[in-house]
Amino acid sequence: MKRCLVLLQEPEQAHAVLATTAYLVSTLDLQAVEVMALRPPVTEAAQAVAPETAFLYEEQQRSRVAALHACFCLWLQTEYQHDQTQFEAISVTWHDGDGTAADSLQQSAQSADLIIAVMPRGPVHMAERSDLTSLVFQAACPVLLVPEDWEGACGRSVLVVWAEGVAADGLIKASVPFLKTAQRISSLLAVEENLPAGLEEATTTRVPLPLSEQNAGSVIAVEAQKQLVDLVVFGLNAAQQDGSATIMAEVVAHATTPLLLWRDG
Repeated sequence: MKRCLVLLQEPEQAHAVLATTAYLVSTLDLQAVEVMALRPPVTEAAQAVAPETAFLYEEQQRSRVAALHACFCLWLQTEYQHDQTQFEAISVTWHDGDGTAADSLQQSAQSADLIIAVMPRGPVHMAERSDLTSLVFQAACPVLLVPEDWEGACGRSVLVVWAEGVAADGLIKASVPFLKTAQRISSLLAVEENLPAGLEEATTTRVPLPLSEQNAGSVIAVEAQKQLVDLVVFGLNAAQQDGSATIMAEVVAHATTPLLLWRDG
């Protein structure tokens, strides 16, 4: 895992995302970090109906991106001023522009090994679900979602959630940089499912039924709290995107720790 793309959205959420990025720089041996802030464009319909409102929206977006850039600059000073060698060894860049997260996936994200973004807070609404689905299912790499109030480390204690229909080798391969450095690994899978190769030493909890959109979020949240984990790894089945997107929204809505999402296929 060499290159990381960090998506910033709101200034009040930037600290958690950037602090997690700094932690992972030292644990995952990252070589390049690109921090990106985007200004979603005003729709043509909104521009035609209310040009004054559209202008105000554009000004708000410019102010938001400027505030995010200030957070980025402060992060560089506070995270790296004590370790000049680390700063010089890693390429850290800033990028801002017009577009959506889905747009960025056609460019920068396609060559990234990991994408880091803030986790939607509480129930995931339809617009957020659409953006999140685009981010996870269009990305060519795992997506790490970080709670906006997260202050701790990430990946010392890992819970791997085994969902029905997700390829074992793909999920393990996607999460192996985290698994290699973890101090403790546990897993969660249904009674009838086989433990994936690579997790033989993991502490395993079995649940009576396969995870579904009705129970996934609460079951994973309870197990994560019980195991005191600081990272949950969860695989999604791209062949069943609609159902997987619904399960993902449920899992995100209940999550209280960083969540590494990987889509199979």
